[in-house]
Amino acid sequence: MRWAILVGVGLTALSFVGLAAAESRLNAPPILAQATSNPPLSQVQANRGESAYRLQCGECHGVRLNGGMGPALVGDPFVRKWQGRPASELFAFLKESMPLGLAGTLPDEVYADITVHLLRGNGAATVEAAADTTIEGLRQLTMP
Repeated sequence: MRWAILVGVGLTALSFVGLAAAESRLNAPPILAQATSNPPLSQVQANRGESAYRLQCGECHGVRLNGGMGPALVGDPFVRKWQGRPASELFAFLKESMPLGLAGTLPDEVYADITVHLLRGNGAATVEAAADTTIEGLRQLTMP
């Protein structure tokens, strides 16, 4: 009898763990990097982009890309707009329209770094040993 109670309690606990795991998968952001065949991007460049983003964009778009006064730069609406498009289109959009009221005032390299940061934020892989992605290189990448 004790054995049956212990087994029942154990199965109940496993059910709760399974439900919690399923719920966390449902609430987790989509894994987007698997959808593209982009080579890994430079972790160093993405980190530079993150620093520049925090200074130039974070106040409006949230320091974690999650939105604020401006829209989120991760998640479904962003992905629906940009997925499958060349990363160079995002670079051009950023340069032509951001920062708000000061469009085009940052060096091209900073816009490229921020673009790589946004790619990473949406699931693109980065590695330490990769070379920086140039503006021309962004034309070869697809938004995840």
